[in-house]
Amino acid sequence: KDFSSSVDIENAKARGYSVEVLSDESIKFVSPHGPVLLVSETGDDGHFLRWLFLVSGNSSWSVGVIPEASLEENHALMKEDSIGLASKTLFGGIIPSKDMHGDWVTVTYDIRSGEATFIFKGMSVQQAASFRGNPSRLALWSDCM
Repeated sequence: KDFSSSVDIENAKARGYSVEVLSDESIKFVSPHGPVLLVSETGDDGHFLRWLFLVSGNSSWSVGVIPEASLEENHALMKEDSIGLASKTLFGGIIPSKDMHGDWVTVTYDIRSGEATFIFKGMSVQQAASFRGNPSRLALWSDCM
């Protein structure tokens, strides 16, 4: 079963991202000077959200899950109740840092259970959200990518 979640392209464009379709399965997003969130479409209870992505360029970034209510907050991944991971060179954040820049990363989030799984370099990191069961989005944050 494919649990892939689309990036909310209209939201990305409204936030100033440039969007380039590379193939039927690949889209390149370049962020404006930020920090600016890139978010998935909304998922609600009973759904999974899933992204497979690679970040190149700026090595200071983070990825995680945010509740729909935090959509307009560009620093949503830096809040105390955030779940996610930061790249090794992102300093000052609340979420744990991992060396994953330049590698393929898979993020899966089960909205009902609130369980997020981050897979990169053969490693798996699991975290639990306090906002499980509520409409949520995957989010990628960077000053620029």
